Amino acid sequence: MASLLATSSLAFGQDAEGDHVESEARCPLCVAGGFGASSQTERNWNLSTLYVPRSVTEAETFLWYRADPRLQFGVAHLSKQNAIRFLLSANLVPEREKTPSVNIMLGTQETTTGNPGYAMTFEKRWDKLSTYVGIGFRRTDSRARLIGGARYSFAPQYSIGIQEDGLREHLFVTHDRGDVFGGLYLYDLQLPGILFGVRF
Repeated sequence: MASLLATSSLAFGQDAEGDHVESEARCPLCVAGGFGASSQTERNWNLSTLYVPRSVTEAETFLWYRADPRLQFGVAHLSKQNAIRFLLSANLVPEREKTPSVNIMLGTQETTTGNPGYAMTFEKRWDKLSTYVGIGFRRTDSRARLIGGARYSFAPQYSIGIQEDGLREHLFVTHDRGDVFGGLYLYDLQLPGILFGVRF
């Protein structure tokens, strides 16, 4: 992802008029960092790893810092390549009751490959469902690709979701226990993996 990985968590609220919904800057593409690891939290740091044996990177570890409710910085480490990617996630337009948020992400743009790139997404959250759609670019590919995904909280602290990174689809199931989270990940609907992390 970078998977621009992202991860970061989502936090929503409402103003006195009941119309403005705040959302943290985040990268939905990044599972370990995005939908897979997202959860409402007050923590500023998020450390997560996505481990998929037999994938190009084998494991991707992401460390995110929330400098502001609408701005996050991070670094990603690609295990097999022993390479570092710098990450950025910014919320340009906050989500409102009837309109999605607008976000930009810089980092990696394909899960388990570490492919560098950037993206712009539109995100909307309802009671138990979070969705996003956008356009992603890879530095190794001049084409714009449609990206998107959805995450559904089917029980307290449990979520299931799907991601489209522009080339492949990935499924995941996650569980939160306080500031610790983990789950199962199915890369390209074929290769099984795990994701886990902590917020602090």
